[in-house]
Formats: sequence, C-alpha cells, structure tokens
Amino acid sequence: MGRLVALPGVLLLLLGYVSLQNVIVTQSPAQVNTGSAFVNLTCSASEGQGNVSWMWTKKDFSTYNISFLDGNKTLQINFPNKTHNGSYLCFMDNGANIRWSNHLLYVYYKVENVMVIPSPVEVVERSTPSLNLTCIASTWEGTMTWLWEGKTLDILDNSSRFLDGNQTLQINQPNKTHNGNYTCVITNPASNGTGTYRLYVYYKVENVVVSTSSRNVVEGSTSSLNLTCNASAPWEGTMTWLWEGNPVNTVNTSYSLLDDNATLQINQPSRSNDGNYTCVIANPASRGRGEFTLRVSTQLSAGAIAGIVIGSVLGALLLIGLIVLIVCCIRKKKGQKEKTPSGPKHKDVLSTVSGPEKYNAQNRPNGGRATWESTQASGGLGHETNSTPVAPQKGKHGTLV
Repeated sequence: MGRLVALPGVLLLLLGYVSLQNVIVTQSPAQVNTGSAFVNLTCSASEGQGNVSWMWTKKDFSTYNISFLDGNKTLQINFPNKTHNGSYLCFMDNGANIRWSNHLLYVYYKVENVMVIPSPVEVVERSTPSLNLTCIASTWEGTMTWLWEGKTLDILDNSSRFLDGNQTLQINQPNKTHNGNYTCVITNPASNGTGTYRLYVYYKVENVVVSTSSRNVVEGSTSSLNLTCNASAPWEGTMTWLWEGNPVNTVNTSYSLLDDNATLQINQPSRSNDGNYTCVIANPASRGRGEFTLRVSTQLSAGAIAGIVIGSVLGALLLIGLIVLIVCCIRKKKGQKEKTPSGPKHKDVLSTVSGPEKYNAQNRPNGGRATWESTQASGGLGHETNSTPVAPQKGKHGTLV
C-alpha cells in the first residue's frame, strides 16, 4: 500500500512536476493612487510552477482596462481608479495540485490642489472676533495636520481650536502674535499635498487727525506750512492726501510730501491754497480719515491800515453826532409839551368857571387864575387847577360844555 501511495509522487517527479508551495500575489508599485499610470499584480510560488488564472469580484476584466502578461502570471491595470478596488484571487495549477492567493487592492485618491481658505479674508486686531482657516483639496483622502512656521501645530493657545476633524483651524480674537505661515498637510499612503496661507493681522485705523505747524498763516509772510497726519492708535497702511476731495498734485506745485507721506508741506502758502485737506490712512482691512480746513489771510499794506484807521475815526464821529442829534430832538419835543395849555379832552366833560374869586392860604386872591371843575364820565367829581392867567371877573358865572 505504501508503494501504491508513493507511486503517484514518483510519477510526478519523473514527469517534472514539483508540489506548489506558498503562492502569493505581489503588487507593484506598492501604493497606488488615481494618478498612477498602472499597477501590476504578479502571481508566483516559492516552489513549483503551474498555470495561472485570475478571479476578480467584477469578473469582466476587459471593460476595466485590465490586461495579462507573462502567460497570465501578471495582471496589469492601466490608469487605476476607485473602480479597480477589490479582492483579486490568483490560482496556480500544475496538474497535481492547485494553490491560490488573495490580494486586496486599494487605489487611493491622489491629493491635489490643496489650499487654505481664510474666513474672513481681512483680519483686524481688536475688531475681528474669530478667524477660520479651512483646508480643502480638489481630491483627497487621508489625514490632515497643521503647521505654523514649519512646526507642528497642536494648539496655539487657549484661543485656538480644531473643527471638522482637523479640517478647520479656528483662531479667536486674532492679534499680531498670530501672524505667520499656516500650512495644511494632507497625507495618505499613496500621496500627499500641502497648502499654505500667510496670515497677517492688521492694526485697526482709528481716530485719524491732521495737525498744523502754524495756526496763523499769512500770505507773503509764512514761508511754509506743514500738515501732519497721525492716528491715536498704532496704525499701518498707506497715506493719501486730498484737497477738496481730489488727490494733491505734488508735481511742479507748492506741495511736497515728507516722512513717507505723513506730512504735506505747502511752500509759500497763498489764498489759492485755501480749502479742505483730508488725510486718508488705509490698509486692506480698515481705513480712517482726518480733515483740516486752511484759511490763508492776506497781509495789509501801510495805506490800507491808514484807510482803516481813518474810516474807523470817521465812523465814530458820525455815531457821536447822531446820538447828539437824537438827544436834542428829544429835549425840544419835551419843552414844547410843557408850554402847551391843558384843556378838556372829552366832549362829555363839563367845566364850570366860578365867578367869585378864590383865595389862597394867605387869604389873597388867586391872582386871576381860573379853577376848572369837571364831571368825569364815571359820575364822580374831579378837580383840576389851570394855571393859565385870566382877568378877574366879579359876580359872573359861566358854564362851558
């Protein structure tokens, strides 16, 4: 019986067959992405040879751009993509035994066009509440890590954190200490890609003011005037000067710019330089403006000053004369009123002239003065004394209506 069992082996050896051992599938290259030109799967055994056949879950090789080389020992996939993912089985048969091996192929996405997108784009210190840096790519899979100035970034400080599985880096209350290069690295076994964004946090431009080197500017006397622009807080950006809303022309004019445009100098200022001057400080994240109104006065000549003095004196004399005239008129009118005799003012007043002589306190006649007694409209008696001299009358009464 033993010989009977051994005969097939002897026959196989005589026929040149060797028992198959350790059939494996080797992949080349070892990692494949959607950008690879091809991938080869090669079936081999550590001992023995045989016919090779392949089995794949999708079965139809030709549709998926798959070809066979070296008598089916090598399966070649041209331009591999995600549809080629799956399990590939290699069968080796030498007529005496069959051995097989299973290989799992995974085609990774190629990491391409990695970018870091900021939101918002412009960041101002003490004004922007938070900044998000988001890492994106046209195609990718794998892990994301962040670098700041080339060093691995876990957390900058308590104001920073990662969101969406490390895809977004959030910085709260960004300031100057957060400036620098932020790099997002996407990695998988088959490819990697990076995207970098340079963050710059700007100072906020606020409280812009324009100061002047002289408040009293006289044409022909002031040799030059400096208008200087500044802000109450640290600032950065560009300075632009406007005159009456238009950019100041410094070419072949009396204007010149000093101190990196911080100072506008006006040489030999005149009335033609009058107007509103505006300094604009701007950076990509903020802007501010300060204004100053210039009025240049003219210097008076000696003749003009003399004319002003003479005119002032004449004006003062004319005013005094007018006051004297008004006072004289008032006095004259008052004297006329005192000489005008008083008489009855109403038709219903009855005046009685008493004939008998009236005596005064010294028991003497009144010297011919008449006494008027009148009845008022209310029915009461009123008494008036007329100082107009009249001739004495005796025993005679008269009634005047």
